[in-house]
Amino acid sequence: TQFAPGPNGPEGGSSLATITLDGSAKRITAGNTFTVEAFLNSPSAVRGHQIAVQVIGGSAGTLTLESLSIDSERTNYGFYGLSHVPALDLAHARVADALYSGGTPFITNKYAASFVFRSSLTARGTFTISLRPNETHVRNTNGEVNDWISGGDATVTVNAP
Repeated sequence: TQFAPGPNGPEGGSSLATITLDGSAKRITAGNTFTVEAFLNSPSAVRGHQIAVQVIGGSAGTLTLESLSIDSERTNYGFYGLSHVPALDLAHARVADALYSGGTPFITNKYAASFVFRSSLTARGTFTISLRPNETHVRNTNGEVNDWISGGDATVTVNAP
């Protein structure tokens, strides 16, 4: 479990948010794509978040981030039906999303973002998509950074075509 400290951590009495990455496939053939979705669970109201990912592992080749998105029409989307400001940064593999004011509960795992990766034709082995702790944030209703933990990474095994 990864812990990313913020100024309002457990010693300050607030509960930890959990960010989980979930992959659409456990195995793919080299050259294909797969999607990783980020889900956020927070016992306290959330005003915004930034989720940054990285790829590690594999025995050969690469996984490249091809696209990222926030599907605000999903009914399990954390800010569903609320006025929000999304930001997508493909070059730095991160998404951000925030309400204009206030906050909303993320009591159950709420959808936050999607990341689509393509494996190179030479990719082989097991790759892990994980959060980048220094660039991943959860903000409370006052816009302050709250502590969070990783609920799990996404992994995919790439096989030869």
